[in-house]
Amino acid sequence: MPTTLMENSTPGWMADDSQMEETHPAFPLIGGYLLVVVLLGTAGNSLVIYTFLRFKKLHSPINLLIVNLSASDLLVATTGTPLSMVSSFYGRWLFGTNACAFYGFVNYYCGCISLNSLAAISVFRYIIVVRGQAQNNKLSLRSSIYAILVIHLYTLIFSTPPLYGWNRFVLAGYHTSCDIDFHTKTPLFVSYICYMFFFLFFLPLGLISWSYFKIYQRVSKHSNSMRTSFTGVTKEINSDEKHAWLEKMKTTQILHKPVTFLRLKSSFEPRFKPRFKRRFNHRRTASTLFVTIVVFLFAWFPYCIVSLWVLIGDANSISKLSTTIPSLFAKSSVIYNPLIYVVLNSKFRKALIQTLSFLKCLSKHELSESS
Repeated sequence: MPTTLMENSTPGWMADDSQMEETHPAFPLIGGYLLVVVLLGTAGNSLVIYTFLRFKKLHSPINLLIVNLSASDLLVATTGTPLSMVSSFYGRWLFGTNACAFYGFVNYYCGCISLNSLAAISVFRYIIVVRGQAQNNKLSLRSSIYAILVIHLYTLIFSTPPLYGWNRFVLAGYHTSCDIDFHTKTPLFVSYICYMFFFLFFLPLGLISWSYFKIYQRVSKHSNSMRTSFTGVTKEINSDEKHAWLEKMKTTQILHKPVTFLRLKSSFEPRFKPRFKRRFNHRRTASTLFVTIVVFLFAWFPYCIVSLWVLIGDANSISKLSTTIPSLFAKSSVIYNPLIYVVLNSKFRKALIQTLSFLKCLSKHELSESS
């Protein structure tokens, strides 16, 4: 018979209640930090979701996956992190074992959803950039909806076993948050950790790395071909035209640059403007997504390294502070994505400015009516 949720959540390796009652100067700092994460994560991801849904020009297959990513971050910021925040201010976990399992699962599940969403976004970028226009036309909002369903089903299959006895969620760090049990080194628990890291971390990470390697190869090849084509066209310019431009430069240096630009523009624009525009858009979108992935991994890698060290090394050699800081750093990932979109995505930035202006006008209108 599988263990019950209550039994499964009991932190057997942390049975000393006196430890849970200890006061530590870090508790108010942790609580304040998590309060900032909750406020910024909730506001930022709510704005991202609202802005993407409000403006049809942002309705694209990849942006729908980004909405899925923001929704998982919003769920963490509104349902999971507040429990740890309140417990940190009190210096102990306040909500019992079932809430511990709920908190641990929500953070675990949503973190995996975020990484799997980034993997799906990378594959979509690969299809758009590498496979060409024919495959690109097959991508639609319906494709993204199917991808989101697969992401959630895949993550559910691999993240729910701790709720039913294959590992468990226990108190961690300063006993104000809950996590998967990395300390109990029985074959049953260790086997799930290996299973988890392979299917929910290394496999999506490998897919992301492969997709961006292929994108890099394609963009590099395209850049070389554009340089070759540009050089070939410049060689086609008539020598008499070159001589005329040189004469203009000698007679009036001021007029030379505009005239030359117009001549070059008339020769090159019909052939190169669409290609340059596509190349620029591909690079801009790929850069935004690449930064999103790097920042996400930067936030989660310390947590993964410490978790693996607890599993394979001497857990007693790692202090509570050393396990808490990477966990807090990982929780902050919910506030990064909105900042990245604002800085690197000009379309989203313009739409967000319109959204904020709309909300400001709406609030003024409501205030005037209430008064």
